[in-house]
Amino acid sequence: MSIEKPTYAEQSFAFELGKRLKKSRLACKVSQAALADALEVHRNRIYHWETGESIMSLHMALKIVGVLRCDLNCLLPSSSFVWGRELPKRPPQRYSSRSVAEERDPPLTDSERSA
Repeated sequence: MSIEKPTYAEQSFAFELGKRLKKSRLACKVSQAALADALEVHRNRIYHWETGESIMSLHMALKIVGVLRCDLNCLLPSSSFVWGRELPKRPPQRYSSRSVAEERDPPLTDSERSA
């Protein structure tokens, strides 16, 4: 059984997430031990999240947001950082009401019409 090495994007995401967690925690003047007690985890887990050695689950992220009383977006890194470069901006896609309706209810095929 082999364990795959995390990709650059995964490592970058974990590191940036940890930096943002620490920044939010310090802004709220909460210690690692106090946050760990509130989340019912060991203090080392908070340390590993903040250093980017591991990534918290979405469930834990939501609990952290509740304890620190901040927005989830303040914890999550932007996608441009994850890839290490600025991602090109896509032009807004314009939908007509017809294309949206066809996406939701595709037109009937010939065999469906005859049935």
